[in-house]
Amino acid sequence: MIKTLSSMALAGLAAVTITGCGGSTPEAKPETTVNAEVKKPASTNGKNDEVLWQQFQSKQAMDNLAKEFPPE
Repeated sequence: MIKTLSSMALAGLAAVTITGCGGSTPEAKPETTVNAEVKKPASTNGKNDEVLWQQFQSKQAMDNLAKEFPPE
């Protein structure tokens, strides 16, 4: 009986795996959508670089002010 139950469970698992859990295959995306998705991280990375540069400039300005007007 246990052997039969385990065989049935294994067969059910195999059926779900083969059919992809009952879901349909994903639709193909148009080339423009794919290109936009690929370019998105590149533009985000550029924005991150700008933010890092602004942070660097701010730190430099604060350091220069601290040299000119030392804290008491």
